[in-house]
Amino acid sequence: LEQVLHAKGNGPGLVLHYDIMRAHTRGYDDYAKDPAMQAVTSAKAALTVLTILPSREALFEQVELNLLAQAISLPGFHIVEQAAKWEVYLDGQRLRVGRAEDGQLPLADLRSTITEDDLARWLCSELQHPSRNAARDITPSHLRAFVLASIRHLVHSQRIPLEQLVRQQYPLVQRLAQRVAELRDQALGRGFAQLVLGGGWALETSAAHSFHFDPANYPAPANGRYNGKFSFKKHFYPVIAKLKAEGEEFQCALALDQHKAIKHWVRNLDSDPVAGYWMPTSLGRFYPDFIASLHDGRLLVAEYKGEHLLGVPKEIEKSQVGRLWEQGSGGRCVFATLIRQDAGRNVAAQLDALLI
Repeated sequence: LEQVLHAKGNGPGLVLHYDIMRAHTRGYDDYAKDPAMQAVTSAKAALTVLTILPSREALFEQVELNLLAQAISLPGFHIVEQAAKWEVYLDGQRLRVGRAEDGQLPLADLRSTITEDDLARWLCSELQHPSRNAARDITPSHLRAFVLASIRHLVHSQRIPLEQLVRQQYPLVQRLAQRVAELRDQALGRGFAQLVLGGGWALETSAAHSFHFDPANYPAPANGRYNGKFSFKKHFYPVIAKLKAEGEEFQCALALDQHKAIKHWVRNLDSDPVAGYWMPTSLGRFYPDFIASLHDGRLLVAEYKGEHLLGVPKEIEKSQVGRLWEQGSGGRCVFATLIRQDAGRNVAAQLDALLI
């Protein structure tokens, strides 16, 4: 840390992200006792912006992934094989290739000496290969039991011949990798609900652990910047990222810009962990659409959603995380999920109900 400060000189400050589970995994009963945290808080920098959030990776240490906890299934996996007979022959001195007259090749009649164990061994090696990184948190024995059970399910329950699975081994390994990811997301979702949303972890919202929008750092992609005719007066930066000149999100931005309680607002940068503000969910980082500072000193985080998405589980979880963040702020923060019409209220009226 001293080397970083020395190299950067007297700049505007530091932005650091601290994993809330670091202290726990290293044996400290409080993160303030972690030497890394002590070094940060004693650093001689003009501004230190510290974010303490439970990362998705922290859940991996607390949630056990059991691939065999549910009945084995690979929904959506089907094999349709078609192949035509071709013949190779000499036409004078030239080699020619043509379609044979007998029609489709009877692939189902082809036999292989590869066993279920052989196929399982190959599939496991592919799933564990660093290029796929699909089974990084699974022991080899547990993975092999899952893969072998999946093969037997396809052969005996789905009536897919083993020879076909061997010929379609690459689509099969892709589907198995997807299934592992699905089961992992489900396990993390349950863990997130218990530990974060259900109070299993003690969480806090503090001004000492805040995110700082740097006036000199707003890397909005040039091909996605707002270029409409309306001139927004309250956006914190001179350009606006990822905003069309029409549509529902434009109307939401317009309502924010014209609301009397709002001092400044920012179109948040999506998928930028340094320049954009994010909240944790079981599926990873959630970047709310809009951040606003109010004249009374409070902070508004707003997510605009189409009404058809309100019942989607991941969108419900985003709202739950936002409400948890608001509840822990001691009245300093407001989280809102805004829609086009809510019980007859447009976006401006929804903001009135929240902020006035």
